[in-house]
Amino acid sequence: MKTAQADTVYSFSTIYVTSATGINSSGQIVGTGGNGGFLYSGGSFATIAVPGNTITVPYGINNSGQIVGSFFDSFGEHGFLYRDGVFTTIDYPGTAATMVQGINNSGQIVGSTGGPGFLYDGGSFSTIEIPGAVRTIPTGINDSGQIVGWFIDTTFRNYHGFLYDNGSFTTIDLPGSIGSPKPMGSTTTARFCWISSAPTASNTLRWTMAVLSL
Repeated sequence: MKTAQADTVYSFSTIYVTSATGINSSGQIVGTGGNGGFLYSGGSFATIAVPGNTITVPYGINNSGQIVGSFFDSFGEHGFLYRDGVFTTIDYPGTAATMVQGINNSGQIVGSTGGPGFLYDGGSFSTIEIPGAVRTIPTGINDSGQIVGWFIDTTFRNYHGFLYDNGSFTTIDLPGSIGSPKPMGSTTTARFCWISSAPTASNTLRWTMAVLSL
């Protein structure tokens, strides 16, 4: 088996990046700009920032104005719930990385770790893990408790959508799509790329793109 070797690695810092990631029925929007989170409501911005931490990333907001997301500190990535001006940290037991991405109007929260996903409800965690998947990432939950997201299968290259409803998983794959990077070039040498981001000491995001050959 051949090991992928990086042909070229490009790095560049991005300071001015704005991403809107969640909206509720009142039109309140949460997102991220630069290294800080925001709430956009009635034409005005309010900062969403976990005190004392480098980067705060809000992902979702429900109709009560409860906001969920993730933040980074020296220990890693943590989830949070922001409610009535108070931040509550959400850490899945036994892991150094917790990402929280969705919340419904009942306050049920979904998120992920480096492996399984989870439902956080009433202060308790329930694991969400597709059988055979190497990683399960729930990203949204509706008021009926139906959960959606994506997972990585055992090839470590293919990504699939899913619906989790009443204890049953349904895989969602767009016809004709593939989950792994598309090969480019000849049939004898597969080439593909990926882009990743990470916080820097100067509180900006450094983006890295690598082009690899197999």
